[in-house]
Amino acid sequence: MTKKMGSSSPVTRLGDKFSLAPSLSSGDESGADRRGRLLLALLALVAASFFTGAAMLVSVAEQPARLALDDEAMLKEWGPSDRRGVLLMATLALLAGVCGLSAWFETGDPRFAIGAVIAVASWPYTLYAMGPINNQIIALIPKDVGAARTLVWQWGLLEYGQTVIALAAAATFLWAL
Repeated sequence: MTKKMGSSSPVTRLGDKFSLAPSLSSGDESGADRRGRLLLALLALVAASFFTGAAMLVSVAEQPARLALDDEAMLKEWGPSDRRGVLLMATLALLAGVCGLSAWFETGDPRFAIGAVIAVASWPYTLYAMGPINNQIIALIPKDVGAARTLVWQWGLLEYGQTVIALAAAATFLWAL
């Protein structure tokens, strides 16, 4: 590990060609510019990490607990939980996408753009893959509560897709740093 010459702060480097954060370590920019670029990149990573945590919470804790309830209680819990979960995860995915694109514009590192696209891909996934089952569950709530258990179980399998999308976005941002 060496210190970059002509820089006011040390930059971790591996030899002359490789840097742990090449897009964030340009020698001709001020420390404030570097910190601003790093802040956008870190915000993208944090938002994607929160998105991953929320998706994992649903997959490994909330969904199994929901399925352990009787049919009527499961559906009673479904409505408020679904509305709040969609709002939370959509917001986190959008925040990760905006911060990732901003980091890409600032750094020119395409990995931030890739991470942003992955994060925002959760929106069409939610609308087109999960939405039809979600709408069927909501339509069943006042009627046939017994038929909803299979749909809620299928919805839970699709929620693993959200977790994979969120994890891929976070991993891509981490790779870019």
